[in-house]
Amino acid sequence: MLNGPSEEILSIQFLDPFTGFITGAGGMILKTTDAGNNWITQISGTTSPLWGIKFFNGLLGFAVGEGGHILKTTNGGENWTKLRSDGRRYYSISALDSNNIWVTGDNYSMRTTDKGVSWISKKIFHVSHLIAVEARNDSAAVFVGDDGFIVYTNNNGNNMV
Repeated sequence: MLNGPSEEILSIQFLDPFTGFITGAGGMILKTTDAGNNWITQISGTTSPLWGIKFFNGLLGFAVGEGGHILKTTNGGENWTKLRSDGRRYYSISALDSNNIWVTGDNYSMRTTDKGVSWISKKIFHVSHLIAVEARNDSAAVFVGDDGFIVYTNNNGNNMV
């Protein structure tokens, strides 16, 4: 590894062969523009672990993690704004576009349809941790959690099957 982080890595996303982001323990967010040869520290504003990251282009991105932190950047990570900090633990973020975003963690899922301005929360019973979410279209998503738990919605999370 060349000039890599010393903190635990929890999530990675590359936008193209050269530009990528890492999140991890201690609120770590790193950016590379040279295919991972060098990593630039970005100030997240939290020391809590960040479990997930999602960028839509070189500018707009979100990070999620412990303490219910949902962070947003509109300038490629130069500055991060805290959108939420509700005490929950969010592990995963998924979206098909920058308006419709799903976040999961503990036994909650959340969804925004306005780039993170407002969030609709849904408690998922029968599971203690939702580990990952995958958006399928503008109203459907698949969630996975502890002990092989899998649930699907096709109506914006109103019903889970």
